[in-house]
Amino acid sequence: MWRVSRRMLRHHRLAFIGAFVAILFGVALVQACAGLAETGIRAAATPQRYAAAPVVVVGDRGIQIAPPGDGEYNTKTVSVGQPVPVPPDVAGRLSTVAGVARAVEVVTVPAAVIRGRDVVLPSAVALDWRTAELAPYRIVAGTEPEPGGVVVDERTADELGVQPGSQITLQARGVTRDFTVAGLAGGADGAMAPVFFSGADLAAFVGPAPITAVGVLLAEGADPERVADDVRTALKGTPVEVLTGDDRGRAESAQVVVGASDLVALGSVIGAMAAMIVMFLVTAMTGVLLQNRRGELALLRALGAAPQQVRRLLLGETLTVAIVAGILGCLIGSALGRWLLRALTGLGFAPAQIEYRQSWITVLIALGIGVVTAAVAALVGARRIVRSAPLHDLADTAVPRRWFSWPRLLIALLSAGGGVTLMIVTMTVMEGQFIAATAGPTFLLWAVTVALLGPPLAQGVLRLVGPAARAVAGFAGRMAVRNAKASPVRFAAVVTPIMLASSFILSNYYLQTTVDDSTIRAHARSTVADFVLTSATAATTSGLADRVRAVTDVRGAAETVNTVGWVREPQDKSQQDDGYIVTGIEGAHAAAVMAPPSAGSLTALQGSTVALTERHADRLGLHLGGTLRLTMDDGADLSLQVVALFEAAAGADSILLPVDVAAAHTLTGRPDTILVAAAPDADKDALERKLREVTAAEPGVVVADRSALTAQLEEQLRRGSAVNYLLLGLIAAYTVIAVVNTLATETLRRRREFALQRLVGADGRNVLLMVAVEAVLATTVGLVLGTVVSLTTLVPLSRAMTGSLMPTGPVLTAAAVVAGALVLTVVTALSAGRSAVAGRPVDDLAAD
Repeated sequence: MWRVSRRMLRHHRLAFIGAFVAILFGVALVQACAGLAETGIRAAATPQRYAAAPVVVVGDRGIQIAPPGDGEYNTKTVSVGQPVPVPPDVAGRLSTVAGVARAVEVVTVPAAVIRGRDVVLPSAVALDWRTAELAPYRIVAGTEPEPGGVVVDERTADELGVQPGSQITLQARGVTRDFTVAGLAGGADGAMAPVFFSGADLAAFVGPAPITAVGVLLAEGADPERVADDVRTALKGTPVEVLTGDDRGRAESAQVVVGASDLVALGSVIGAMAAMIVMFLVTAMTGVLLQNRRGELALLRALGAAPQQVRRLLLGETLTVAIVAGILGCLIGSALGRWLLRALTGLGFAPAQIEYRQSWITVLIALGIGVVTAAVAALVGARRIVRSAPLHDLADTAVPRRWFSWPRLLIALLSAGGGVTLMIVTMTVMEGQFIAATAGPTFLLWAVTVALLGPPLAQGVLRLVGPAARAVAGFAGRMAVRNAKASPVRFAAVVTPIMLASSFILSNYYLQTTVDDSTIRAHARSTVADFVLTSATAATTSGLADRVRAVTDVRGAAETVNTVGWVREPQDKSQQDDGYIVTGIEGAHAAAVMAPPSAGSLTALQGSTVALTERHADRLGLHLGGTLRLTMDDGADLSLQVVALFEAAAGADSILLPVDVAAAHTLTGRPDTILVAAAPDADKDALERKLREVTAAEPGVVVADRSALTAQLEEQLRRGSAVNYLLLGLIAAYTVIAVVNTLATETLRRRREFALQRLVGADGRNVLLMVAVEAVLATTVGLVLGTVVSLTTLVPLSRAMTGSLMPTGPVLTAAAVVAGALVLTVVTALSAGRSAVAGRPVDDLAAD
């Protein structure tokens, strides 16, 4: 049978191309997503600043939170985004460990290089010169830093155009000072721009700062792994991580840890959705292939082939195609995964330091999904074929009609029931950050339902659009409608991938636009500020807010800063792994720039206090005076009293803290924005000019009107949306490939039908016109069903988030989907149809 399988493949190579393409690109897509997830899990980043330190100790970034719905003692670990301080006694304890030559404490403080009012280098890092040997850096020009002097690396010096003896202005934590470039350092390369100080100057410049890492230099001949084990033993019970190898790269940038966690989440979620769609389409394509060969297989059985032989034949053919396509797909998937990581890095989602990692595990996962799905589909199809009478299959070959089976109906009904349940849950139960969590499962359940009930549903829609086709296209329209009605199974096979592609694109695009629009509207309602002052150095200088408040026609001004936090107690069942946005604001001045709270007072936002949204407080069971335990982005635990509640749109939960409390747990330690409210009768143009005069001496400070707040948020949302569109776009492209694949296969297999039509009087042009009308009909029906499926996802989400049943977003996108689908299907159908009628009718009949 294996020899027969190979002969069949050669004879039906065009028929098997469809399955081959579906498996090829499906495996590539799944492997690329799995590769992103594995890259995040491994979080490998080649060390640069710690290249000479075989062992690095950092604060433990893992915090324990209770996952949604779990009991009191069930927890999960998530990673905070900022460096967690290392206990001050760690370096002293390590000095006694055998094999340790020195333990060097590292204090890292963000800084900026200023020239006049311009920030020429916003991403510098202030370091103690004693940490230079961890890279190692060495002096290549000038001298080591002394009081009043700094050392910069050669790349930074070239970028700034400085040399030993040049003057340089630096700002860190809102403090600006002038220094002399004492020397240039070389010997290490990396993305960071280090500025080295003497120990005394660094402490005087940035003030007290936590230890972010301890680099361990080994004695000559010491074994790094053994020393690392001894270090772990010596620090047992201390909340630190001991890093070696490529893991040391995580100590150089907190973004590696955050980006790695984001890659795991993105790769897993998108990969799971991709896997489901790939399995769906590979199964459908394999089913189409088997359906088209029922007559041939019926002849084999009529001539004496046993059921077991037919099963082995089909399994052999399918496995041969699937394995070859899967192996090639894995090669493409590896390249695709690397390209995706570069694209995500360019969008700012993934850190530049993280390196792509993919093992045999992801290869097996992707290959298994493609090969096993195709094999199972072949076995299920073979079982159906061998259980039917050969004569029935021969009669059903030209115009296949049978689609119904009780298992198919049962699965469809269960999927529909699950879809209805999730729609109700979304509108009535889902809240907070998980409000959109049901969108993906809802879409998949309804897509499966419509696909399983495709023949009757497609015929139902055809009854609505058929008269229009007959009226517009005349004889070709009548023939197209009759063909679609006479071949419900074949028509549904073409409609289904169009339904899936259109519903996937529409639901995911408008889901994103609806969520973004709700977020922007909620943000706009939460503040009444007229102007916003932002700093390119990510830290406003001390006293600037007071000078702004002293300006005539300023009703109030409040410093703010944003960070991230996780609710530890009470248990938060709606909390996601990336926590909540935490905004620090000056409570004494918040009432002037924020919408009034619904309960309590923002003025009371002083010390260890917090303000929550009404919905969030209700979910946590908190009221005014209640206690909230919050873990900040640097791992610090805070116990806070609720002093105010405010309104917010569904899914737009945020947490307000006093600005000094929030800023203390950020890298800069300072606010980065000032919100300004104008007096009721103020001339806002004149006030803007006054604000520019006040900030004229402040480097990097920009004065903008209220629209800048929304514009900044929109830009952040656009970057996040671009990441989703990139990955989801690949899945959408795969569904489009399936549309082309299926339509071309179904058109080419009708060569005999077209030949008969041409023999009875139709010419090639008549046939192609009929094919084009059929493509338009199938596309229209597929778009109608796809729209219905997308609305099952979008309507509940929109109702829960905005109170409206209509999702938000540009109508032109839907129009573009319709136009693109029509052009794609018509061009594909005409191309395949032209090939099908290229030969002489008698030759096509003989060949068939």
